[in-house]
Amino acid sequence: MKLVEVQELYYAIDTFLYSRAKAEFSNNIPTFDLVVQVNDKLLTADFLDLKDSRIQIYSTTSQHTIASQSIPYENDSSNAFISPIRKTIFKNYRSEFSGWSNLSNKPELLLLDLIDLIKSIKSPTFKAVKTPAKNVTYIESQAKLPFQFFDPETDFKIISLKISEKK
Repeated sequence: MKLVEVQELYYAIDTFLYSRAKAEFSNNIPTFDLVVQVNDKLLTADFLDLKDSRIQIYSTTSQHTIASQSIPYENDSSNAFISPIRKTIFKNYRSEFSGWSNLSNKPELLLLDLIDLIKSIKSPTFKAVKTPAKNVTYIESQAKLPFQFFDPETDFKIISLKISEKK
């Protein structure tokens, strides 16, 4: 996967978990770590900074644009993947599952399902968001970086997904 696909997947996971919590009338939004391999090194990172803009992103009613003022890369044309991912997640999971927890209790199945979702909406117009990954942790060395820029052409391999339920 290239950087844009990792960002799309990161956004899809966040959207799914946030939406599941809200569908269950919970304020306990699970956190997650997406483990990827880059140049034979395993790492986790926040590939998009969504925490401050999550409410605005998810409360918009538009199926075509994001109307939030607080998305840090709102005027960046590369965020075009946000709306199709959000629309597809709400369509697929609200209609097909009686509860959002069916997949979130099985992170390996959720990850495979969301990777398939990303592949199904792929567009040549999607470009990587031009912000650095934040809170980068290299697993073997435990090296932690506050941020890291990745070349958009970097090859990423998706390794795992860890979901931590907040109590």
